[in-house]
Amino acid sequence: MRIAILTPLFPPDTTYSAEYTKELAFRLSIKHDVTIVLYGHLPEKINSVHMECVDKRLSPIARAISFLRALQKIPPKQELILIQNGPSVELPTLIKFFFRKIPIILMESDKPALKRTRSNLFQRFIHGILEKKAVYVFAEKDPWPTEKPVIHPLKESPQIALGIWEMSWQRHLNELLTKNKHD
Repeated sequence: MRIAILTPLFPPDTTYSAEYTKELAFRLSIKHDVTIVLYGHLPEKINSVHMECVDKRLSPIARAISFLRALQKIPPKQELILIQNGPSVELPTLIKFFFRKIPIILMESDKPALKRTRSNLFQRFIHGILEKKAVYVFAEKDPWPTEKPVIHPLKESPQIALGIWEMSWQRHLNELLTKNKHD
């Protein structure tokens, strides 16, 4: 399957949403063709994942235009678009994909951005349209992966916690890919 991930946050950003997106791209790239369009200057690379980067230091309007241009570089015939919430991604995505019949899943993983969106009339309007266009919205109620356990060099490896983390990712990926098919 050809999957595009559109995100405002990606490592070296240190938020949960950034780390989640990197892990998601890595795991999806094992069986799928993954392209990421992201805001960032020097993102951490993932083997076999194509990245289109937009400099986040630009003015908001220049950023949105640059992101829209980067969306044009996504290989054709994508089968799924995964969008990390955030106004800087949502508006260009709507402009590019509003009339296309590509399944979109909106991932509400960035809680601070979601809070800001809900307090701004224009951003709330754009987010609402995207929610209606999406085949599914992953929100807090959905099965998100647990945080990766910390491995300390002087302590025993947390095998049980790592197993739980791995199972949470398998469940999440299964949910994500099945939402594309029938919801």
